[in-house]
Amino acid sequence: MIRSFFVLCKVVRINKCCLDSNETSMATHLFPFHPCLLCLFFFFFLLFLGADATSDSYTDTDGIRWESDTAYISNGESRTVQITESLATPLTTLRVFSSRKKNCYPILLPDARRILARVSFHYGNYDNKAAPPTFKLQFDGNSWATVVTRMDTAVYFEVVYDVRMGRTSICVAQTIPEQLPFVSSIEVRRLENSMYDGEPTYAFFLLRRWSFGATDIVRYPDDNYDRIWVPAADSAGITLLSSDTTIMDTSNSTEHPPKAVLLNAFTTTDPSADLSWTFAGLLPAATIPVFINLYFAEMTALSSSDVRSFRIDMDGNTSDPIVPPYQNVLEFSFADRGVTASSQMALRATADATLPPIISAMEIFTGKSLSNGTAESDGESPLASNLNESV
Repeated sequence: MIRSFFVLCKVVRINKCCLDSNETSMATHLFPFHPCLLCLFFFFFLLFLGADATSDSYTDTDGIRWESDTAYISNGESRTVQITESLATPLTTLRVFSSRKKNCYPILLPDARRILARVSFHYGNYDNKAAPPTFKLQFDGNSWATVVTRMDTAVYFEVVYDVRMGRTSICVAQTIPEQLPFVSSIEVRRLENSMYDGEPTYAFFLLRRWSFGATDIVRYPDDNYDRIWVPAADSAGITLLSSDTTIMDTSNSTEHPPKAVLLNAFTTTDPSADLSWTFAGLLPAATIPVFINLYFAEMTALSSSDVRSFRIDMDGNTSDPIVPPYQNVLEFSFADRGVTASSQMALRATADATLPPIISAMEIFTGKSLSNGTAESDGESPLASNLNESV
């Protein structure tokens, strides 16, 4: 199924996805649907394309219309999954490719430059073989990810990059005999050119996008770009905070995070303790380039005697003091930082602070330079095969 939607973004979705609320998973329960769907987002004009053999379109609960993908591709067969529990309509169907080693969706994106592309896969035992396949995902001749599908949980992969000449192509390729590639949904959203700024030949592969303190997944219509913000799981020593205001100005933030993820935050139970993370299980032992966006907002109007000030420490490298603004957002980014599984990031209170650190949201990407029509191994995120494992 493909879903399109003209809202400063362009989306192409081929079928329904599942999102797991667990903070260590990119697998998600999002849409129950039929064969393939394509979605394009541009300036609040909604156009959704869904590949259902029996219906031409579907409108989801957000008012987004999904239409059949038959106008985008002639190869492949539409199938319905057997496991549909908690699925949105778009994930209940898929398009499987039993012929050709590589099958592509050509997508025209007039006037678009920077886009967010997301592709979802839900096996759901559609072939009654109980054998989820593994295959490659590519875009514009560059390898994107190794897709390891699951029996009953959808997985998705997301990348931000610049398109060339107003078009892009998203492909799946068979790499193992008898393991047929398929697609459940494709989404392509147009971003503002200033967002996730990088070189035109550089791609950002999503590892995690967390909302700290939230209880539900946040996406469109709360996020104009339909990014998926997954609630982060708390742990011992963590306190959840909620804002005492609904006013939140994000106009000065380059990445325009949705207000909904800035109205909650994590802090420490012990005012003198650090708020820290390790990357074990997320990153490899070898050093890779990582891009991290951190979002901070004060949850209450502080008294004159209260001071919330902290620094961000990444493997011994320390930032200037961070003072979260009230009714506003402060965005801090690490660009092209070499990080490993043993790296640690900590928010550490400054000497004059009377309150512990807080954080509302975080995005983590790997990045890599791309070439036009590279070899299959070029351009793939070093962690592509591990990004979306279910828990």
